Amino acid sequence: MQDGAQRPTSRAGYKKITQTCQQALKDRIEYVWVDTCCIDKTSSAELSEAINSMFRWYENAEICYVYLSDVSTASGARQTLTQSRWFTRGWTLQELIAPCKLVFYAATWQPIDDRGKLSKLISDATGIDETFLRDDRAKVGTMLKSSSIAQRMSWASTRQTTRTEDLAYCLMGIFDISMPLLYGEGNKAFIRLQEEIIRHTDDQSIFAWNALGCSPSDRTTSRDRHLQRDTGVLAPSPAAFAESGEILSVDAGESAPFSLTNHGIRIDLRVFREKSGAYGVLHCRRGHAANLLAIPLRELPGSRFDRDTSLETKWVDYQEWHRAPKIPVYLLTELTPGKYKIPNGCFLVKSLPEGVSLKRVSAGYTWSPATSLITKGTIEDRFRGKDVLQVVLLSDSLDKRSIYEVITISVTVRRLYRHSWGPQWVTYDVRYSNVGLSIEGEGRSIGSFFVRVQEQDVFGQEVIVIEVLPWGKKSDIAKRLLWAQVRLNVLLSRFLFVTVDKTGAWRLYEYWKEILEFGLIRPAIIVALGLALWPPPSSQLLSGFGVAARMTTSVLSSLSTRYAIGSALYL
Repeated sequence: MQDGAQRPTSRAGYKKITQTCQQALKDRIEYVWVDTCCIDKTSSAELSEAINSMFRWYENAEICYVYLSDVSTASGARQTLTQSRWFTRGWTLQELIAPCKLVFYAATWQPIDDRGKLSKLISDATGIDETFLRDDRAKVGTMLKSSSIAQRMSWASTRQTTRTEDLAYCLMGIFDISMPLLYGEGNKAFIRLQEEIIRHTDDQSIFAWNALGCSPSDRTTSRDRHLQRDTGVLAPSPAAFAESGEILSVDAGESAPFSLTNHGIRIDLRVFREKSGAYGVLHCRRGHAANLLAIPLRELPGSRFDRDTSLETKWVDYQEWHRAPKIPVYLLTELTPGKYKIPNGCFLVKSLPEGVSLKRVSAGYTWSPATSLITKGTIEDRFRGKDVLQVVLLSDSLDKRSIYEVITISVTVRRLYRHSWGPQWVTYDVRYSNVGLSIEGEGRSIGSFFVRVQEQDVFGQEVIVIEVLPWGKKSDIAKRLLWAQVRLNVLLSRFLFVTVDKTGAWRLYEYWKEILEFGLIRPAIIVALGLALWPPPSSQLLSGFGVAARMTTSVLSSLSTRYAIGSALYL
C-alpha cells in the first residue's frame, strides 16, 4: 500500500482485504488483521516484532480466514484442498495450527469448510496429529508442549520459504522461541533456532533426525558422506526430520540437563561402539515400540563427537541400552574451525636425522616432504582392513666401514573396525643393508640407525608414526639392548596377532598397551600371559609358535652374549 505508483484498488491483494472485511462484518467481528498489508517490511524493528508475535496473534484470534487463490470453486474442493500451494509454504504452518477456529475459502470467496471438519484429511496430508486440528481443543500453546521437538520439526519438513532464513523464523512460534532476525545468515538461522530450543528444553528428540531424509541436493553417496562427515549433531534443515513424525520423547529415569558451550553441547550420553562406528542412545522411542533410538556418531579426540552422516539411525532394545556406558561428551553443533589435522589413514614420518633421505614408498602411496605424511592415492583406500607400506630410506652412513646405508621399512596395519580413527594393530619389520655392524647370533645388521613404528598422540590424534633415530654415542650394551627391545616389541605384537583370532586380538589390545613398557623389559611374562589368557586355535598353533620360537631365539641370543652380566644388571 505504501507504493504510490499504483492505485491500491488495482493491486492483487486488495480484493482479499475487502472480502476479509465483509466476512468479518457477517461474523460480527470489529477488527481484522491481514498479512498482506499489516506488516511494514521496510522497518526491521516492526518486522522483527511481528514475526516474534505472529503465533500469539493467531492463537488469540477469534477466527482465521484462509483464502486459497488456487482452489477455483468450493464445489469438490475437499478432494483437492491439500494440493493448494498454501500447504507447502513455511509461514502457513502456524496459521494452520495456532487459531482456535479456522475456515477455508476458495478463490471465489465461497466457504469450503472449517478445519475441524477437514481435520482427518489435513492430518493425512501434513502428518500433523488430528488433535491439533480440531475446533474443540484447548489453546494450542499448551498442547504443543506434549509433542516432541522431532514431531513438530517433521510438520515443516516439506514446507518451503522464499528466503532461507525464514525456514527457521517461521517455526519460532511453534517452539515458543523468540530470537533476533538476521537476514543474510542463510542456513545458520536454523542452527540458531535449534540452539535456542536446547536452552529451553531437555527434549533429546532434537537430535533424532535422519541424514537420509535430506533433499537430494544436500546429499552425496553414502561413501562420500562417510568420508566427508560434513555436519554436526544439529540438523541442517527441517527436511532432515521428514521420517521423525512418530518420534516420542521418553523419561528413561536418568534425565540429566545438557547445555551449550563453546566446545559443543555438553551432555551425559550412553555410547556404544560397533564395527561400523559409535552410537549415542537417546531417550526417544517410536510410537508404542519398546526400543530406544541410537544415532550414529563419529568419535573425535577430547570426548567430542559429531554426526556420522554415512550411517542411519538404529533402534536398541530398551532392556539392553543401559549396558552401554554413560559418559560425559561434547556434541559438536557444526564443523570445527579449520585447524591443522592429520588426515585419517596416513603415516607421519618424524624428522629424519641429518644425512637420511626418503628414497621411495610403495606403489599407490604418496610422500609429501612438506607435511611429512605418507598417504594412500585415494581417500577411500586409506580405510581398508589391512594396509602394507614399504618405505626405503638412503643415508650417508655414520659408520666409516660403510659408504651407504639402505633402510627398508615394511609396515603392516590391521584395522579391525573399518573406517575407524581409533586404535589399530601395527606390526613392522626393518632391514638394513650395506653396514658392517651386526649382533652376535643374528644374521641381520643393525646399522647406524634404528627404526621405531608405533601409534603416538599427535595434536590429540592417534597417528601411526615412523621414527628413524641415530645410535649416537650409546655404548655397545645400550645399543644392543635397545635393538633387542625394538625387535621384541615387533615379535610380541606379531605373536599375539597370529595366535588369536581377530576378536581376541582386539580384546587383548587394551591390556597390551597398558603393559607394553613392562613387557619390553620382561618379555617372557607377556608370552606366558598371552598363552594363558588366549590359547590359540589349533589351525593357528604352528604359525603362532613359529613366531614364538623366533622371539625366544632373539631373547636368548641377546642374553647369551659376553654382555650377559651387564644386561642382567641393566634390567
